[in-house]
Amino acid sequence: MKKKPHAQLQIHASWVVYFHEITRCGSIRAAARKLNIAPSAISRKLKDLEGILGVQLLEKTSTRLRPTAAGEFVASHAMQVLRDLDQMRAHLDDLNGLRSGHVKIVAVQAAGTEFLPKALSSLVERYPRVTFECDFTGSANVMPQLMAGNADIGIAFHSSANRKVRHLISVPMAFGIIAAPDHPLAHLKVVRLHDLEDQPIILPDSSVSFRIVVDRMLEGRSFQFRNTVTASDPNFIAAMVRFGAGVAFQTPVGVEPQLRDGSLKFIPLQDRNLKPPELIIGTAVNRSVSPIVSAAAESLRRAAAALMEEYVNSDDE
Repeated sequence: MKKKPHAQLQIHASWVVYFHEITRCGSIRAAARKLNIAPSAISRKLKDLEGILGVQLLEKTSTRLRPTAAGEFVASHAMQVLRDLDQMRAHLDDLNGLRSGHVKIVAVQAAGTEFLPKALSSLVERYPRVTFECDFTGSANVMPQLMAGNADIGIAFHSSANRKVRHLISVPMAFGIIAAPDHPLAHLKVVRLHDLEDQPIILPDSSVSFRIVVDRMLEGRSFQFRNTVTASDPNFIAAMVRFGAGVAFQTPVGVEPQLRDGSLKFIPLQDRNLKPPELIIGTAVNRSVSPIVSAAAESLRRAAAALMEEYVNSDDE
């Protein structure tokens, strides 16, 4: 609901509203009636304003007051200030109206370990009447769910470009291997492919986005892994690594607790053919992005930045 001009006085200097109404109405008395303020109060404010600026802002004609050249400039500024205020109020009204809304998120399984819960916790506290529904699936299913209208926000890794999906956030993630702390590779600052030649590897299957990263890195090369186990569940793969069955390709997302308690070690991978996965947060292009969805996306962006800072930048020190 658009607020009346006099309600804006508490936010902006009164001269903005006074001068705007004078130029609209063409007289001080008409502006005073519109604002329900004494004409003498508007006259004093106008005189003070002209004194501060050192210029005459209004001139009399036979029928009305009209802005001078300087007054036209001031009137334009006042109009823009009030227009911006209306836009701000509209946005805040949208936010207030959505405090009791519902946001559905579809995400890769790895995001459910710590990344998404941590990001959403601040939103749950900030918007206690907004409900969040989170569904976890394979990376290949995230964007189709968005396009089908089954979710407001999708979180995936290494998502292919699609005109029906709007990427709100695209963050390149660190990619490497996870190993048990007593594994021979765990002490390395970085790992290269030749370091993995005789190591047992636990590979994700084709439903896990990291498999695409690995396959593209090896395209056209004779290098082969000593593949011992292939699995679709990232939690199972991490558990196999933790129990010493081998190493696995991974980003820090999905194993944050184990990296923090020391039961797993993340070692970045360096290779000329490596194209690291991106953490994609998107929406369907045919769905409008509401303020609460934008707030959720911003919370997720901050969580991704914090993750990069904790597990990537610290390795460069």
